[in-house]
Amino acid sequence: MKFDAAYNYGVFDFNQPNFYLNFARGYLYYKLGVYSYVDFRDYYIEHNRFVHEQVLDLTAEQKQQVFDYLDWNSKPENQTYRYDYFYNNCATKYAMYLLKSLRRISRLMDPSSRPIIPFASLQICT
Repeated sequence: MKFDAAYNYGVFDFNQPNFYLNFARGYLYYKLGVYSYVDFRDYYIEHNRFVHEQVLDLTAEQKQQVFDYLDWNSKPENQTYRYDYFYNNCATKYAMYLLKSLRRISRLMDPSSRPIIPFASLQICT
């Protein structure tokens, strides 16, 4: 079975309590959105954005760990987080999980086998 989803940590809810006041104060609460990859890709293309795939050289066990974490994190009670411009944002969420939980990645590469890619480029922020 093939599962193809896009996990986007760059989503915020305009309907959350005090959204505009919190936004003005810099207290941003973002959440994880999960989408069909095809729908996500097509939306980005339609809005002149790009999606670039980053291939992680993970074992089957590590892939399952990542999936289990994303599945857990996508539950309504876990998907919202306090945004920080430097330490807790849509680009760092994946990287911090990979660093903390997997403890090592044998190789991080793109489809054309270029050298190591910075973790900040693992996620596209919207």
